[in-house]
Amino acid sequence: MVSLSTWFRYIANKLEYSVSISWKSYTRGQINDIELRDSVWKYLFQGKLTYLYGNKGDQMAPVMGGLGGTLLVRKLPAADPKRVSVGDVVVMKDPEKSDNYIVRRLAAIEGYEMVSTDEKDEPFVLDKDECWVLADNENMKPK
Repeated sequence: MVSLSTWFRYIANKLEYSVSISWKSYTRGQINDIELRDSVWKYLFQGKLTYLYGNKGDQMAPVMGGLGGTLLVRKLPAADPKRVSVGDVVVMKDPEKSDNYIVRRLAAIEGYEMVSTDEKDEPFVLDKDECWVLADNENMKPK
C-alpha cells in the first residue's frame, strides 16, 4: 500500500500538470475562460502523468540495444532546469517531422557553456529555454 504522503504528492503533481497544460492552451487562445476550468478538471481526473513509449531505432543503441526498447516517460508541466538534469533521457518531437518523436540524452541546459573540440568553433553559452541533446549511438550523424 502506498503512503498517504505519496498520494498527496501525486495529486499535487497532477494538479500542477493540469493547470500548466490548460493555461498554455488558454494563453494561446485555443480555449476560453469556461473551457479553462473544464480543461483543468479533465487533465486532473482523466490525464496520465506517465506513459510507455516504444523506441524503434538505434539512436540509443549502446543503452537500449540495437532494436530499440520501451521507455516509461514522465510528462513534465514545464521543461526547466529544476525538473530535468544533464544525463536524463528525453523524448521530444522531431524538428523535421512534427508527427514523430525522437529519444536523446540531455547533454547541456540553459547557462552551460558549449566548447567544441574544433579550434575554429567559438564557444557559446546556451540561452534560457535552450538545451543540447545527443544520441548515445556515436555512429549516428547529427541532424
